[in-house]
Amino acid sequence: MVVRVTNKGTTLAFQVHLALRQGGVEVLPVWWDDNYFELLPGESREVHVSYPRRGGEGAPVIEAEAWNAPAVRR
Repeated sequence: MVVRVTNKGTTLAFQVHLALRQGGVEVLPVWWDDNYFELLPGESREVHVSYPRRGGEGAPVIEAEAWNAPAVRR
């Protein structure tokens, strides 16, 4: 899976952390090709993620949060 993360704010997003949830529970293990990174205002980054597929627990949801911003789920 490829996730595109965009800083839509007006300030630096510091230490952006990504997590994968399914059925309301964090999926582990998850392998990210990048995590805990910074994004300038308007900047985007594509991150590749691999994880063991689970059935019957709903669609996976990506959660992104930064040290200076609340979590966003999509």
